[in-house]
Amino acid sequence: AAAALRALRGGTNPHRPVELVMAAGVIAAPVAALLVALEFAPGTAPLLVDAQTADRAVWAMLLGCLATTIFGVWARLSPGFMATTPAPRGRLLAGTGLWLIGAAATVAGVPFGSFALLTGLVVYVLSVGVYGRSIAHQRLVEHALLTQLAVRTAFLWALAGAALLAAYDVRAALDGGRATYLEISAARHAFALGFVTLMIFGVAARALPAFLARRLWSPRLQLATIVLVNAGVALRVVPQAAGAEVTVGQLKVRSAR
Repeated sequence: AAAALRALRGGTNPHRPVELVMAAGVIAAPVAALLVALEFAPGTAPLLVDAQTADRAVWAMLLGCLATTIFGVWARLSPGFMATTPAPRGRLLAGTGLWLIGAAATVAGVPFGSFALLTGLVVYVLSVGVYGRSIAHQRLVEHALLTQLAVRTAFLWALAGAALLAAYDVRAALDGGRATYLEISAARHAFALGFVTLMIFGVAARALPAFLARRLWSPRLQLATIVLVNAGVALRVVPQAAGAEVTVGQLKVRSAR
């Protein structure tokens, strides 16, 4: 983390607000590592760590580190990759700030922290123009359109994950029903598989050909990848959110309130 922060501070180009967003994501990594270390404190760690206890570190890494770093990177790349207007400094930092507050509240188990998470995500999406029009004078080329498709579907999954957490908080306030582990897993997989994986696939297909000085080998395979990943995420998230029964060999786990 220290090495990454030094790299962000260095360079001769003018610093941009996106670097603050990336730095926040970098700082969250050792926080998540510390939470893992606390779970396995000498003499106190059980043989099997309770899944809900481990969730603190998982949320810190997933929301605090991975997602926030992606926010910073995409805000930097979006104008070049998608010909979008650079994100206004105020809205970008406001959205990211609300997101980080929501992430910290989720890690700490604070009720309704999910609403800060969801609001921050919406403000960020609007600030970087994920679903806005391109300002390019010509139609984007095919590989750029595929990256745009991957990014837009990735943010849809992020919005779905945040919305699920918010819905669980509302239900808990109305009838006291806490979200089951399968339901929490639905939100977590929406972020981890839907958002993070699709962002990696979408940006890599655009960036790697430029890094390697070659063209994307097969746009059709890239499209098939995006479709298959979205289908796989849906098959993972939707049944868990619906509380479906899962059978693994002779083991049956049923989500019940």
